[in-house]
Amino acid sequence: MFIVYICVFALVCICSLVFRIASVLRLGVPLLYALIAPTLFHGWFASHPALANGIGWALLALCGLSWVLSLISRLRELALSRRDDRAALAMFERRVRLAKQRGEAVISTEGLYRD
Repeated sequence: MFIVYICVFALVCICSLVFRIASVLRLGVPLLYALIAPTLFHGWFASHPALANGIGWALLALCGLSWVLSLISRLRELALSRRDDRAALAMFERRVRLAKQRGEAVISTEGLYRD
């Protein structure tokens, strides 16, 4: 009897881990569909296999599309950040040159970086 409890506990832990990983990868909805459709809607799932599989693949495609859009957004943010850093560096170099020409020892960094 104790072995059954251990097996059930292990199964619950594995399911919890699988659902956490699926939620991090945004695969929660396709996973739920893969679990619910064949069990709760067995009659419909068995009589319409092409439609059921198409829905599953469409859910996976939407997850893939969300990954691609997130990747594009992050790359765009990185590119904008690099462009802003380069512009700030160019402005600082210009201020250093002007300060050397004027013989000043203090260089203003005001307005170089956004908070």
